[in-house]
Amino acid sequence: MNTFLSRLRERPVLTSIAAVALVLAAGLAITAWTLGGSGDDDFGSEKVVNTAGGYQIMVPGDWKASQQGPTTTVTSPGKHAALTASTGNPGPLHEAGALFFQQVGRHYKDVKLTGVQGEKVGPRPALVYGGTGLNDKNVRVNFLAITIEAQPVNYAVSVFTAADSDAQQVLPRVNNIVDTFRTLQ
Repeated sequence: MNTFLSRLRERPVLTSIAAVALVLAAGLAITAWTLGGSGDDDFGSEKVVNTAGGYQIMVPGDWKASQQGPTTTVTSPGKHAALTASTGNPGPLHEAGALFFQQVGRHYKDVKLTGVQGEKVGPRPALVYGGTGLNDKNVRVNFLAITIEAQPVNYAVSVFTAADSDAQQVLPRVNNIVDTFRTLQ
């Protein structure tokens, strides 16, 4: 147990992200139970190809997808979560990722960074910024600003959930959508 705790102290960003995820999971579990959702629905049942953006994603069958130019927006049933994918900022991953977080954060008040983590989305390096903020109706939202490295352009995926959404219902589906992101090259 002491080894586990010392590892957590050595990785404060990962520990913070895990703590936020745990709080989200608890809040989202209550919402799912209230709504009667099981969270066991089939993932990735529809391939959505955006030729203008040069990418594709898989979307759960009960989620809605729409496209406008290089941007694809995916919303969950009941609109408890939304995901937007598009072309992103050019340049090195760390610069493009920081800029994307700032761009997403400009739409909210009282923005707080909850963590930054390097990841892989499919075979590509990615940078994930987590944050919270208040929308124009003073509702607290959690968001992720994910930048996926590619050449000559990076890709940007933003994820939004209400702070009181059911994490056990929403997060596995959001993770699945992001994990299926692939460029068309």
